[in-house]
Amino acid sequence: IIVHLQPLMVQWRERLIQFLGITKKEIGTLGGTKKKRTGKLDIAMMQSLTRVEELAEIAEDYSQIIIDECHRGSAAADSAWREILDHFSSATQIGLTATPKDEIDRNTYRLFDLERGVPTDEYALDDAVNDGFLVPARAVAVSPRATSRARGPRRTCRPSFPSACARTRC
Repeated sequence: IIVHLQPLMVQWRERLIQFLGITKKEIGTLGGTKKKRTGKLDIAMMQSLTRVEELAEIAEDYSQIIIDECHRGSAAADSAWREILDHFSSATQIGLTATPKDEIDRNTYRLFDLERGVPTDEYALDDAVNDGFLVPARAVAVSPRATSRARGPRRTCRPSFPSACARTRC
């Protein structure tokens, strides 16, 4: 599993333990100062993979990889994402994103050699709500007026409080 942020690495580890019933020791990590792989189920930071000299050899150990938040990657031939995914070319690559990109410099579809705008599969919001994984969106009206604490000291004077005006230099 390839992630781009440390909190995602922690979240993946917690969910794998929760849903697969495995121990923390059964999950390898490659990120920051941690470089302990199992070769079976590992979580790696994208940034750490760009610095691994033996990436080609490491990639041979995996038949499937999952790229979390894959919309952050670039399909450009000279991008770090493309280079890393090319090392794992013999593995089945699964990209996960809630926000696929279709832009010139970031294109999730091109990253995985897909037809523009056509994901391999999708899980619609309505399905996630009906399945109980998400709750329906609800609009909440919020006043755009800032609080006095957010604005700092009050600078407008009220005629009935001249002494307050003197303290706030209005």
